[in-house]
Amino acid sequence: MHHISPPYPLPQPFEHNELERLRAQHLAVKLHIGGLLPPSASIQSILEHAKDAGRKLRVLELGSGSGVWAKELSTELGEAVEVVGIDKALSPSGDSPANCSFVQHDINHGLPFANDYFDIVHDSFTIWAVEEFHILVDDIRRVLRPGGIFISIDVVLEVLLEEGKEARGIAPGSVRFLEMLKAGALASGVTLNRFTGMSTLVRDYLALDDFLWSPPEVLNEPIPCSPWSSDPKMKEIGSFWFKNASALPLAFKEGVLRSGISEEEYSEASDAWLRELSDVENIHLMHPFACVISSKRSHQLASPLP
Repeated sequence: MHHISPPYPLPQPFEHNELERLRAQHLAVKLHIGGLLPPSASIQSILEHAKDAGRKLRVLELGSGSGVWAKELSTELGEAVEVVGIDKALSPSGDSPANCSFVQHDINHGLPFANDYFDIVHDSFTIWAVEEFHILVDDIRRVLRPGGIFISIDVVLEVLLEEGKEARGIAPGSVRFLEMLKAGALASGVTLNRFTGMSTLVRDYLALDDFLWSPPEVLNEPIPCSPWSSDPKMKEIGSFWFKNASALPLAFKEGVLRSGISEEEYSEASDAWLRELSDVENIHLMHPFACVISSKRSHQLASPLP
């Protein structure tokens, strides 16, 4: 049984400029992994299997937010897919395609779907805020069809330099700012180890029992925080991520102040973060990034959650 979650450490999508931040984040990740779905052989196989079976592919997006990913996927794959987005607070803007729907529900209380229902469950920056992620992962397995795919995308709230070196000496303000974000999330009940690698926690949990899940495939490539790269693709990714990163001070402010950090301290750290992000000539910051992919083994289903 899922516990009631503590206050979510970020604003809901309809608050402040959160929709714009989420869209920039979406565009950066889409470009970084090469599409709405990562280029994995297992994903291509399940797409082809559904087509050969003459049925629609069923896809669930966790934490659908603005609805942009779900609507884009439903448009891209057309009548071949049925996409469902689920979020604690619904805020999809504009009309949705006929093959795309949204459910308002807190996933801390389980997934309100039947066993063996979805072919793909997609998580992007959502599962880290769930109080007991391992219980949710078990429920994801329940709603996946045998052979169904779970995709989890996440970044670590840390910064590295371009060469992979620790950034504290070159960008101390950025390091301090991200430490404050962690303090704010901790005050909201998110455990610290999730910031040192939620993707690692998910990967390790999936790998615990290869009777239930296939060996996880992990796509690792740091994502640039700003458009400093000379590579055109990485520069474009950095431009989108910069819009996301620049909006973090406002997005996290309420949670950080709740942790006991003063508004003056937070303002100083936020200014330093924005200043160092903008110094693309001298400071090349990156976030550790990972996409974890695993498929449900075709064995007996786990029992549904109460």
